[in-house]
Amino acid sequence: MIDWLFSNLSTIIVAALVFGLLGLLTRKMIKDKKAGKGSCAGCSGCSSCNGCCMASKSKAGKSTL
Repeated sequence: MIDWLFSNLSTIIVAALVFGLLGLLTRKMIKDKKAGKGSCAGCSGCSSCNGCCMASKSKAGKSTL
C-alpha cells in the first residue's frame, strides 16, 4: 500500500490541487450569486441587461428577433 502511494504521489498531489481549486471556484460563484453579482463582465446583476453579454438569453433583455 505504501509503495503504491509513493509511486502515485505526484498524481495524487495534482488531483488534490485541481479539486481544491475547483472547490474554491464553486464557492466563489455561489457567494457571488447570493450577493446578486452577475456572471458577465459588463453586467452588474441588475434586472436591465442591455449591455450584458447574455442579454439575448435573459428574460429581462429579450431579443426582438
